[in-house]
Amino acid sequence: MDMKYKASLCGVVVLFGAISCKEKEKTVATPPDDKTVVEKVTDAVKDVVTPAPVATLSDEERAAKLGFAKFLPKDTEMVMSVYNSEKATDKLRALKLYGLLASEFGMEEMIPDEDGPILEDDDILEEGEQEPAEPGVLAEGDADGEGDFPDEDQMMEEPSPWMLLGQEVTIAMGDTTGLQAANMLTLNRRMSYFQAKMIGKAAQTYAKTGKMEDFSDELEQSMGEDLFKNLLQDSESGIGLLKKTEMPPMYIAFRAKDGELEQAAQLVNEGMAIFGMFGEMVAPVDFETGGGKFAGFKVLGSEFAKLMEEGREDMEEQLDPKTVDGLIDVISKKNLLVVTGTVADYVVVMIGGSEESLKLVTDIKESVVAGDALKFCDPFADKELVSMVYGGNEMWEQIMKEASGLSS
Repeated sequence: MDMKYKASLCGVVVLFGAISCKEKEKTVATPPDDKTVVEKVTDAVKDVVTPAPVATLSDEERAAKLGFAKFLPKDTEMVMSVYNSEKATDKLRALKLYGLLASEFGMEEMIPDEDGPILEDDDILEEGEQEPAEPGVLAEGDADGEGDFPDEDQMMEEPSPWMLLGQEVTIAMGDTTGLQAANMLTLNRRMSYFQAKMIGKAAQTYAKTGKMEDFSDELEQSMGEDLFKNLLQDSESGIGLLKKTEMPPMYIAFRAKDGELEQAAQLVNEGMAIFGMFGEMVAPVDFETGGGKFAGFKVLGSEFAKLMEEGREDMEEQLDPKTVDGLIDVISKKNLLVVTGTVADYVVVMIGGSEESLKLVTDIKESVVAGDALKFCDPFADKELVSMVYGGNEMWEQIMKEASGLSS
C-alpha cells in the first residue's frame, strides 16, 4: 500500500472520528402545565382510594352472610357477632407473635410443641415406670378386681368450650336499649351529684374540727343510707325514673356444629339450675317465637314487693310513707325473664322484662338484615368475616344525651 493511499485512509478515519465526537444537540422537554399535573395526581389517588363498585346484596344474601341476625327483628338497636372464632384462634396461635405473648404472660403450656404437647417434669416417666392409675380406675395388673370401675359420668369427656364459641356467637340488644341505657346514665349522673355534695359536707366537717376521722365518719354515713334516700326522693332519679326502667330485650346466640345442637343446648340449660335457689321468687315460663320453643324462669317483682312490705317499718325509718308506697308499687310490677331454646342451628338465651319484648322473626323481610341498617357489610361479602358490630344512630343519640356524668 503506497503512502498516498495510507494518508487518504487516515484522513477518512479522522473525519469520521470528528463527526462522532461532535456534541449532540440537547432536547429540552416542555414541562407540563399545572392543570395536567393535578389531573394526573388526582387520577392516581382515585385509583388508590376509590373501592371497586360492589353490587348490593339481596336481603337473602345478606342474611346468609350474617348468621343469627336474620332472626332479629327490625327494631334491634345493637348487634355484635363473632364468626369462625375457632379457626381464627388457630391462625393466631400459628403466629410467632402469639408465642412471644404467651411466653411473656406465662402461657407456654398453651403453645403446642412441634413434636406434640409440651410435658411438665411431673409428666415424664422413668423407663419401666407405670403411669399411676386414676382414683377408682382399675390399673394394669390389678387382676383381683378390687378397684372400682369408673361410672358413666366419670367416663364422659368434659365438653370443649368451642362447642359454644367455635362457630358463631351473637349478642344483640332489642328495642328500648338506648332509652334504658339513658335511664341508667341519668341515675349515674344524679348519684355523682349527691356524692360530690356529700364529700363537700364531709370536708366542711373536717374544716371545723381538723380531725380526719370526723371526715371519714361523715362520709361513711352519708354514702350509705343517705345516698339511697336522696336518690329515691330526687325528682330526676327517684320513683319516676324507676317506673320507666326495664330490662331491654337481650339475645345471646351460639351456633352449634352439625350433630352437636342438642349437647350444646344441654350445656346452656345447666346454667339455668341457679334459679332453683330462688324458690317462690321465680315462676316457670315458656313460649314460642322465631320458630323455636323457649323455656325458663320469670323473676317475680310481686314476690319481692311482699318482702319489702314485711320490712316496711324499717324502711319508714329512713323514707317517708309515700316514698315507700311508691317504691313497693313499682317493684311489684317489674319482672325479669331468662329463657333458653333452639332456633335452626343456634342455641339462644333471651333476657328481658316481658314475654312480649322477647321476639324473634321467621321472615327475613321482617329482620334487621332487611333494609339499610346492615348494608355496610355488603362490600365484605366475598371475605371470610371475623366480626360484625352495629349500633343504631337513635340509640347512640339517646346515650350521648345523658352521658354528661358531671353536668349536675
